[in-house]
Amino acid sequence: MMKTYFIYSKSQTAIKIGKSKQPEKRLSDLKTACPDAVLCGFLEGDHESNFHERFKHLKIAREWFRCVDELSQFIRLTFNFVLPYHRKEIKKPVTDSLALVADDLSHRIGSAITTTGISEDFFFSCDELVQRNYPECERVDEPYQDECDCPVCDSLDKFREALWQIEDMWNQVFGYSFRKDGPYYRLVVVFWMPKGRQLQSTLMRFCGDLEYIINEMTEVFSVDFFFVRRSGEVLTSDEFYFDESTKTENFNQNV
Repeated sequence: MMKTYFIYSKSQTAIKIGKSKQPEKRLSDLKTACPDAVLCGFLEGDHESNFHERFKHLKIAREWFRCVDELSQFIRLTFNFVLPYHRKEIKKPVTDSLALVADDLSHRIGSAITTTGISEDFFFSCDELVQRNYPECERVDEPYQDECDCPVCDSLDKFREALWQIEDMWNQVFGYSFRKDGPYYRLVVVFWMPKGRQLQSTLMRFCGDLEYIINEMTEVFSVDFFFVRRSGEVLTSDEFYFDESTKTENFNQNV
C-alpha cells in the first residue's frame, strides 16, 4: 500500500514530502545524495498532492519544502518529531519607542530597517535583490538545479541555508536590512534579546555559526547581527559579547 512520507534534511533545512510503498527504502536511497536525511514519519495512503497543495507557500523545489511555521508544527504534532532550530517566541515589549529603536538601527547600518512582518517577505526581499543584480543566475528561483556560471552561484546554497535557519527563529527577529554594499550583499538581522544568560549564550552561538557560514564560506555575502533589549537598548554582536564576557569576569572575581 502506498504511504506518504516526510523526510527531514538538516543540511538543507528542508522537508521532503513524497510517496512510496517502502518509505524506509526511499530514505536509504535518498541518503546517497543527502546523508543526513532522517524519516520524520509517514501516513497510510497517497496524500502527496494534498500536502503539496497545503504547504505550497513553503515550497523550495520539486518535493522539498521549508520546515517552518505550520509544516514544522504539523510534523511535531503528527509524528512527535521536533525539528532543530525551533525557538520559543520571546514576548515583545509593548512600547511607543519601537520606532526610535528602528531609527537608531537605520542610523547605525546606513539603511532603513524593515521591521518583521510575514517571513516570506524576508525571502522575497533577499531573492529579489540578488536576481536584480545577477539576472543571469538560473538558481535564484530553482536552487536545486545544476549550477550556472554567474558569480553568485557558488555562494547561494550556503546563504540560503543560513536564511532558512534565521526564518526558523522568526519570532525572535525584530527586523532586517538587505542591500547591495559595494561587492557584497550585506544582510543585517536584529534579534530581540532573550532573558537568561543561557538563552543569550545559545543565541550568540547561533549567530556566530551563521556569521561563519556567510562571512567565511561565501564570496559575495556578508552579515551583521544586532540585539534589542526589552528596554529598547540596541547592541551589536561585538558589544553583546563584550557585555557578557565582563559579567562572567565579575562573577568569577566575586566567587
